[in-house]
Amino acid sequence: RGWNDVLGQTELQRKKEEEADYRYFPCPDLVPVCLTDIQKQNAYQQASQTPEYFRDQLIHVHELKGTDAEILIQQGKPVVEYFLDCIGAGALPKRMSAWMLQDVLRTLNDRSIGIELYPVSPKNMAQLLGAIEQGRLDTSQAKEALAKLLEDPNLSVDAAIESLGIVGVDAEQLESLCIELLTQNADVIEKVKAGNNKAVAALVGQAKKKNRNADPRLVQEICLKLISQMP
Repeated sequence: RGWNDVLGQTELQRKKEEEADYRYFPCPDLVPVCLTDIQKQNAYQQASQTPEYFRDQLIHVHELKGTDAEILIQQGKPVVEYFLDCIGAGALPKRMSAWMLQDVLRTLNDRSIGIELYPVSPKNMAQLLGAIEQGRLDTSQAKEALAKLLEDPNLSVDAAIESLGIVGVDAEQLESLCIELLTQNADVIEKVKAGNNKAVAALVGQAKKKNRNADPRLVQEICLKLISQMP
């Protein structure tokens, strides 16, 4: 069709009905393309990994909130794959999601880099979060260790923890500390006995002053247990 500028419309110029009308002919420079089964399988997997596929994985398999899953998906496939690699390395999905949204994405934004340049490998990230689960670190200490890993990508998680002077506190030490705190804070005991278990949170700061390596979560758990055993 051609354009008629006066009428402001297109007009039929000629009809083409057969291949010959289009002057089709084989290209002598094209060679046969033979794909292996592995190449076909990889292509199929890549084509099937749509945002909807990852959305289903994050929400129904790993039980993330829909809003959190959507934020990860909007960052692009590499970010979602990093998250899933961390899960595969042993990180718990919900904790990993919180760290992705609060720490990993912030670093990417601050440094204007993609996830492929993020210094902490999925394996190290999973190991760091695992240290929290094991009671070796509290969340605050883990963030300090993460900062060390971001500064030096060649640093191991254990070395990062050691560089902060963080050492484990055995159960006996922690229980003695909790007994001391409760002795000094009779008002907390009364509040808990009255049904306000959250009152023990007031002891965490005192515990950290006496022993910076005390795990806040364990301090609260042990204090509640000791109070429940009181007459």
